[in-house]
Amino acid sequence: MFDRKTVIVLGAGASAPFGFPLGAQLRVNLIAGIGQLKNRLTNEEFMLQPVGAHNVDIFWNDPFGALASYIKGSLGQPHLPENISQDSFMHQLYDFHKYIKRQTQDTLDQFIRENPSYNFIGKVLLSQQVMVGMYEKDEDCLCLKSFAEGKINGRRIWYQQLINLIRRGAQNTEELLNNKLDIVTFNYDHSLERALDTSLGDTEIHQGADYREVVNIFHVNGSPSELPKTVSDVGKFILECAKDFHLVEEKAASHVHAARERSQRAVFDAERSYVMGFDFDPSNVSAIGLQKTPQKEGVFCLNFNGHLGLRQRIERLNIPYNKDFSGTPNNPLHIYEAIGNGFLEQ
Repeated sequence: MFDRKTVIVLGAGASAPFGFPLGAQLRVNLIAGIGQLKNRLTNEEFMLQPVGAHNVDIFWNDPFGALASYIKGSLGQPHLPENISQDSFMHQLYDFHKYIKRQTQDTLDQFIRENPSYNFIGKVLLSQQVMVGMYEKDEDCLCLKSFAEGKINGRRIWYQQLINLIRRGAQNTEELLNNKLDIVTFNYDHSLERALDTSLGDTEIHQGADYREVVNIFHVNGSPSELPKTVSDVGKFILECAKDFHLVEEKAASHVHAARERSQRAVFDAERSYVMGFDFDPSNVSAIGLQKTPQKEGVFCLNFNGHLGLRQRIERLNIPYNKDFSGTPNNPLHIYEAIGNGFLEQ
């Protein structure tokens, strides 16, 4: 149990074990997917397959073609921002492909920040990645994954280790409420929430536990408040999710602004902070006030492969009382290994 005020800060590396691509791989995926679509559309014999409201199969088998067809059809228009037409979206998609191939940013977030005219198209593509990572196909609909497996690719799921720490010492559901844990995430997915929802109350003595009453989770970049358990209109889902994403430099919706304020308070009040899968981008650090925190016990940072640049960023940002736990390029320190060795129990 987390009986002292604790905050865990999560970056993209925390979701990577569950199939959500990191910046470099996401860039490769998008360049390849959009490039293939462009090549097909230049072939006079190729025509986009019409997409109706029940479109799981086509989105699952041809995600970029399905997205283009959905937006060009009558179903897509109501879900586009007022300043983006169906035709302009396709032009932006092509331009996005041309520009991202020659840009140097490490993440799609950084690309959007420095090329704000691609704000919406970038978020739509992020939303598409969330869909692929969060759902699995079941006949004529997509179903939320449980994220309750014991291992993925032979590696322990660190969400389960976290759940064990939350439950440790709690003899019943009511005692779970004594946890003083806040989680601040820059990730767009809900894989952690899904794992907590599936597994936290999955014991006889903790039966019925609602993670929302036990742990606070704040999405700094915004996210849908809840993901539907099933999806049949994938196009609508992708476009609506994209509207819920707000980068830290943007003027955010009121609920996202509130989440950022609460994350800042959680970071400021914490006696212990743990940072995992996070690259200490200065904008993100400032968004949650990590450089201004008077932690009583320190900021514990997990450095996956001992990256020297990460250590230098931490030092330049004057993160107080920081303690760096590092792997090496030849022997990286995975989150599940760090937690297994007591990283979250310091």
